[in-house]
Amino acid sequence: MKNYLRKIADEKRSRLILALDFLRETGKAAPFLIYSRCRHLLDDLSDLAVGVKIGFPLLFSIGLEGLRNIIEEYRRDFYFIADFKLSDIPYVVDHTLGEIRNLGFNGAIIQLFPTGYGGVVEKHRNEGLGVYGVVLMSHKGGRLFENNFLVLLEYARGLKLDGVIIGATRGEYISKARRILGEDILIISPGVGVQGARESSALASGADFEIVGRSITLSVKPKEQAKKIVEAQRKVMEL
Repeated sequence: MKNYLRKIADEKRSRLILALDFLRETGKAAPFLIYSRCRHLLDDLSDLAVGVKIGFPLLFSIGLEGLRNIIEEYRRDFYFIADFKLSDIPYVVDHTLGEIRNLGFNGAIIQLFPTGYGGVVEKHRNEGLGVYGVVLMSHKGGRLFENNFLVLLEYARGLKLDGVIIGATRGEYISKARRILGEDILIISPGVGVQGARESSALASGADFEIVGRSITLSVKPKEQAKKIVEAQRKVMEL
């Protein structure tokens, strides 16, 4: 499935994944208005963003049926990644990944600390779902991730994950991960914009994609913000 993501990226000359978690209407509007806002935003960014990351905030706003409809309508334009903080015993994660695949997602993010996911990852990869493991988050104070960075990275490589998640705010860790992982496993980096990382900085450190959320979704001119980010990415990636 990661090859599909790469294909869309090459076609659009972009490395932008939109985190569709918080909209200006979130928490203040009826679900159908938030749903309408999502559609409007995805229409505007269809030639700029290559993927869409969706977590609990949007799920709670528009519900499962709304989520399913969004994915179905835009599946030809974007690579959809589920970010539902999966961190449990393999049986539970296996079941949940199956439900995520049934919703139409192309990929899903899991936490690696529980370990024991070898058979689970292989099963869902064979069934067409990309699996991405969190190695280092973008927020400050993630000491447990920092202290276990190399352990998690080696575990991710052993699982042959489609990709790993490393915060864009941690450029030195991205560079280290790229040297260890080589080119086959994707590095996807959240934290660009509101959390402090500059657009294209993660790519310059060796990441393949950057996840950007609030600086686009909360902007009064989201398309202009997305265009600025993609133009910076193209300069770094020579797209």
